[in-house]
Formats: sequence, C-alpha cells, structure tokens
Amino acid sequence: MSQQRIIRTPRRKKPQYCESCKDDICFRFMMPVAEVWLEPVDAVLGRGAELPCNIEPNHREDRVYMVLWFREGATKPLYRFDVRGRPFNQALLWSDPLSFGPRAYFVTGKRPVAALQLDAVQLKDAGVYRCRVDFRNSPTRNFQVKLTVIVPPHQLFIYDNSGIELSDTVGPLKEDSDLLLTCEVRGGEPSPTVSWFMNEKLTEGRLDKAAENVIINKLSLPRLKRHHLNTTFKCQASNTKLMQPAEKTVRLEMFLRPINVKLSEKPKTLVAEEEYRIQCSSVGSRPQADLIWFRENRKFKRAKFEKWFNESIVTNTIIFSPTPDDDGHQLKCQATNPSILSAQLEDSLILNVVCE
Repeated sequence: MSQQRIIRTPRRKKPQYCESCKDDICFRFMMPVAEVWLEPVDAVLGRGAELPCNIEPNHREDRVYMVLWFREGATKPLYRFDVRGRPFNQALLWSDPLSFGPRAYFVTGKRPVAALQLDAVQLKDAGVYRCRVDFRNSPTRNFQVKLTVIVPPHQLFIYDNSGIELSDTVGPLKEDSDLLLTCEVRGGEPSPTVSWFMNEKLTEGRLDKAAENVIINKLSLPRLKRHHLNTTFKCQASNTKLMQPAEKTVRLEMFLRPINVKLSEKPKTLVAEEEYRIQCSSVGSRPQADLIWFRENRKFKRAKFEKWFNESIVTNTIIFSPTPDDDGHQLKCQATNPSILSAQLEDSLILNVVCE
C-alpha cells in the first residue's frame, strides 16, 4: 500500500516514566519525535485487522522499551506493550476495556514490522491510530494508521421481466422473445460495484440507484436465439478485495421450435391390405415435439404407432395397411412443440394404392 509521510516539528526529548503508574503512563516529553508515517489499512466488518508498527531500533545495541497505541486526538493510550527489563514473551500487556478490550493483541513475530491484531472489527473502530515506540537510546518513533471499516453488501436479488425473484433458473422463454434481468444489491459501504457476467464474461448492463444503499443493474438481451439456451447470467457485487464478492447465478431455460420433420421413406406405390411401416422423425424441439399422423386434415386412427425418443431426436412410426379408399389422399406427419403451438412443421406423401 502507498504511504503518506507526515513531518512533525522536533520538540521532545527522552520520556521518563513514573514507576508508580499502573493503569496509565506518566511521562515528560524531552526528546525529538521522529517522522510519522500514515498507512491505510482496510478491514471487513466482523473480521480481523492488523495495524502495523515498525518496532525495530536503528542500532543493534538498542532495544524497545514500550509500545503505546493512541486514537487520534487522545492523550491516553488504548493499548500498552511494556517490555522494560523483560523479554518480549513476558511483556506486560494492557488493553483499554472501553476501546478494544480483549479484541486486541500486539504481535511481534513479524519483526521489524509488528502489528496490533484486532478481532471482530466494529464500525466504531474506524479512524486514525498512532503507534508510539519508545527505545532505550533511540528517539521515539511514531506511526499513524488509518483504519477503514468496510461493510460488504448484505443482500443480492435477481428478478425477471415480470419482477419475480429468481433462484437458479430464468424462463422458460420462447425463441425471439426478449430477456430482461434486474440485479438489486442492498447495503455496502463504500458503495459496491455491481456487474453482470454472461457465461463468465463481463457484460455491460444499465446501472441505476433506486434508493439509499440500493443499487440496481439491469441486463437486457433482445430476440433470444436457440444458442442462448443454458446461458448463465451472474450478478456480482463487491466493494473490497479482502473477501469474495457477493454473487448469484441463474441459467436460461428456453422453449425451442422443431428444426425439421422427416419421413424415412415415401413409397411411390402401396399395395392394398399389405402392412407398411413409415417412420417420422424430428429434432430440435424443446420440450420434445409431438409427432401426429394425419390423413388429409384428420388424425389417422386406423393404424398402430411406435414412439421412441432420446435427448436429441423423437420418432413416431406408423404401422398400417392401406385400403383402396386411401388412394390419392395425403398422409402427413406433423411436428408440434406443445409450448409453441404456432411452430409446426410437417412432411407428407400422396398415397398411391393399387390392388393385386
């Protein structure tokens, strides 16, 4: 992270501590204050934070006496790390119960940069803090840390064209219809970035701020085509890199027209009273097409039918024995998507029936 350097006017000399002080520290400033560094630190509400502080002395012969943490504008410390006359692992620790209390602990294992670890960060923790490091010989060193508490977005909804909240799918929608998805994100400080991803590829939507702490991003896709089937649409909201974005994904379900319908054979001549089998097949419909046999415009009932299907094709085989009365009439197979009745395809033959 970038650092901003702040210079204070030297006015102080080495502090002298009152041995009688227990819960607080008395000192007289008499030694120059070193430069103060301001470092930004972000933390997510309810999670942990580390406020860094360099405690390494400038000279090997020197050592740390005490580390004090202050909130900006305060004259009394809110945390004390005291190692006067004792090793680091036997430091005397004190944390103001009205500030951090047991949520704070000073960690020195990452020297030269130690850190005040803070658990369960709260909104009131946001602010500027000063770490004061006193050495046996070296000038007092100060560091400033600006702690920003980030509130992640807490609710994310996706709605369809009709304003109905979606869980995992949208539709089914017909081919050539229009798709409109609305992503609504509530909460978050700072305001989150709300984005749409179509099949994991960033897609531009239309941003709008509906109310305080509510951001809306609308995604429109006109005239849906069959290749849009099973397309995924993900709405993502994020205002920090410290945690995974809030997100939700829905998959597009569609009704598709049959692509074709075809008769397996078209006999030029049929002998009366002999049995024939003619297969009708169709692909591309979703859900599967209904295959219905007609003589002229009436359903052909004087026959047996064998139906078969898999994920890509559906067949209906007619088994019948033509009669002289069928001669010259049209026999046709019609494919209809039951969800798109207007999308019908058919294939046919003219029955040329002869008698032997």
